Amino acid sequence: MKPWSTTSGRLPSLRWSVAHRPLSGESVSGDHHLVAPFEGGALLAVVDALGHGSEAEFAARLAVATMSTRRESPVEEILKDCHRSLAKTRGIAVAIASIDFRKSRLSWVAIGNVEGLLVPGSKDAKRQAVIQHGGIVGYQMPKLPPIESVKLVEGDRLCFATDGIKSSFMESITVRQPLETLAATVLEKFENVRDDALVLIAEFGGER
Repeated sequence: MKPWSTTSGRLPSLRWSVAHRPLSGESVSGDHHLVAPFEGGALLAVVDALGHGSEAEFAARLAVATMSTRRESPVEEILKDCHRSLAKTRGIAVAIASIDFRKSRLSWVAIGNVEGLLVPGSKDAKRQAVIQHGGIVGYQMPKLPPIESVKLVEGDRLCFATDGIKSSFMESITVRQPLETLAATVLEKFENVRDDALVLIAEFGGER
């Protein structure tokens, strides 16, 4: 039996797949994800709490719960709320994206060592990496510039991964691979065995 698990889901304009596992020897993980739909859009995030074990899991769960309750808010406001709610925890690294299905746009940012990549569904478009800022949400929040907004087209794939996934995974992602098994494939091939690991891959399905 594989030491990791997978989850997948579907919205009218979005499909996603997640694969994750705790560090070997731990029963819980400090790496968590969020896919939270709201009217006309969805909020996606990957959280990596500092350290491992139960304290890391607590911080990650609290972050996901906080973001979920503010899912319709601007990204910068969601992060500020997270920073306040995590003040007495270990803190987290996070990559977060808010998708507006009606405008076909994505607003995204990363704080700490969590990576993000947008793989275009169109062969003429270029890949884009999320802008990463140093800091720890809950401990040392950076001053963020205006959040980057990106135009989406049908078939674009958003990939978020914690540092339990080696950075070289980005080169392997294409839009031709079956989404339902892609996250599991990435985890199996690119996992860092010395850390919790999680990868979230979502595909934009166009305007609805």
